[in-house]
Amino acid sequence: TRLCIITNDIRVNFCKEPERINAADGEIIKVWWLTSLWSNIYWDFIPVLLTENMLPTTRESFIRFKKSLFIPQKRDSNTHIALSAIHRYPQNTLLIIEIAKVCFFRKMFHVANMMISTLLASNFHHVVARSMRMHIFLNLALEQQEFSVAKVYFQQSINEGLFMTNHCLIEDEEPWCEFGLVYLGVAFRILTINRKKEDGFKDTEYVNYNNFINQLKKAEKCFQQGLTFSPTGLGNRSGFWVVHTQTLIELFKTNENFFHKDQPLRDLKDIYAQNAVKYYKFSGWFDELFDFDFFIERAKSSIEIYENSVLLKSYIPNMKFAFATMQFDFNPFLTTGDIKQILSWLYEANKNAKDLIEYKLGIYSFLNCFVQIQSPDEFISYVDKTINLIKKLLKEDLLKEDDNLIDKKKLKGVKFLLLYIEERVKPGILV
Repeated sequence: TRLCIITNDIRVNFCKEPERINAADGEIIKVWWLTSLWSNIYWDFIPVLLTENMLPTTRESFIRFKKSLFIPQKRDSNTHIALSAIHRYPQNTLLIIEIAKVCFFRKMFHVANMMISTLLASNFHHVVARSMRMHIFLNLALEQQEFSVAKVYFQQSINEGLFMTNHCLIEDEEPWCEFGLVYLGVAFRILTINRKKEDGFKDTEYVNYNNFINQLKKAEKCFQQGLTFSPTGLGNRSGFWVVHTQTLIELFKTNENFFHKDQPLRDLKDIYAQNAVKYYKFSGWFDELFDFDFFIERAKSSIEIYENSVLLKSYIPNMKFAFATMQFDFNPFLTTGDIKQILSWLYEANKNAKDLIEYKLGIYSFLNCFVQIQSPDEFISYVDKTINLIKKLLKEDLLKEDDNLIDKKKLKGVKFLLLYIEERVKPGILV
C-alpha cells in the first residue's frame, strides 16, 4: 500500500519505521501509518470549516475571534466553534492543520501561526506544520512596507526551513520545494527594492547584486534537493523550479542591468526553453531521436497525474496557470494549437479562481514568480492581462490552423514567469 501511495503521487507522510502486525491468518505484515497529509497544498478544505459558525468570514467576527484567541480573559462566550475544538482536542493534529489552513488562505497569518503553535507544542517535528509556519512568515515578510521588518520575517522563515530540513523526517520533494520558494521570495524582494528604489534601497549590505544571486543559488539548491527526494529522481514541482531558477541566474548574470535598471525583463535568447530542453532530456522526455510526439504524450501524462493529485480549491487556479506557463515559457516550439491550449488553461484558472470568492479564500499563487496567497480578484486581473497580451501578440496566428508553427520572435522575449515579478500582492486579510 505504501508503494502504491508513493508511486501514484498521493501526498502524505509516513512513520519512520513500520510496525509488525500479526494478521488473523498468522501472517506477519508491516504496517506504515500516516503521520500527516500535505493538506496545506494538496488536500481540499473541510467544507464545514468554511462557515461563519466555525471560523470568521467577516471583519467584525475576525476581530472578536482574534481577541478570544490571543486574550483568553476576554474570550467571547459565543466564539467560533473551531477555537473551542482546538482547546478541547489539542492533540488532534489533523484538525489543527485544517483549521490553520483556512486561516492561512484567508490571510489571517498571525492567527494561523497561533494554531500551528498549539500543534508544535505536542509534535515538535511535524513537517507540514513547520512548512506552513515557514510560509506564514514568508507571506508576512512580503507584505511589509518597511524592509527592516520584512528582514525579520524573512530570517524567521529561513530558520523554520533550516529546522525542517535538518531535523524533520523528509520523504518527498515538498519540504524542499517549499523552502526553495522562501529563498526565491527573498531574492525578488531584493530585486524589486533595488530596481524601484523602495524602502531598504540604502541597505547595501543586504540589497545588492551578489546577495540577490546568492539567494537564487540557495533556492536552486533546495529545488535540486527536491529532485533527489522525489521517488523518480525527476520531481514534479521541483523540476519546474529548477529550470526557473537556473534560467534566472543565467539571465541576470548575462545582463546585470536587469538588476540595476527598471526595465522590462525579457528572455530574448529563449533561455527558458533551452534549459527546459536540458531538463526534458535528463528526465527522458526527449531522447536522442528528439521524438516530439513522445514528448507531448509524456507531458500530457504528467499533467494528468499531477492534476489528479491536487484537490485543494486554493491551489487549482495556480496549477492551471502553471500548466500554461510551462507550455508558453518552456516549450522550444509553439504552435497555434499550443496557444489555444494555453488560453484554455488560463480561462479555467480564472473560472476556478472565481469559485473561491464566496468562501473568502485566497489562491496559492506564483504569478509574481514566487508563492504568495493572493485574492481571487487580484489573481483574475493578472490572468486577464496575460490573456489580452497573448491575443495582442499572436492575433494573426490564432486565426490559423492548429499545426501552424509560431515565430517566437513575435513574442519579443515575453515569458509568463517574468511578467509580474515586481508586482506586490495587496496586503490584508480576505474577510
